[in-house]
Amino acid sequence: MERLTIADLILKELYEFHREEFCSLTKVLVSAHIFTKGNNDLLMVVRQLESENFVELKGPDYNPLAKLTAEGILFCENSSYTYPNYPIITHKIPPKQNL
Repeated sequence: MERLTIADLILKELYEFHREEFCSLTKVLVSAHIFTKGNNDLLMVVRQLESENFVELKGPDYNPLAKLTAEGILFCENSSYTYPNYPIITHKIPPKQNL
């Protein structure tokens, strides 16, 4: 699974089910059906979301607690990593563009 897709799935899960609270990242990953062979990619994605101020993290690196920030909520409502300018929360795939 690509890192951009993982980021979108994490944000979507936090937006839909855990917007007001800190939640175990492990719980978010299982609930969003995100499975990878290693934790390095996941940790890199989560740290990127934190550096962009989309999530707030606390706790240990092996299982941090994550919470959406106001910026993260706005991002979910207006854009996504995999399809810029198409909100994560719409569940819609943007129309194909002719190249």
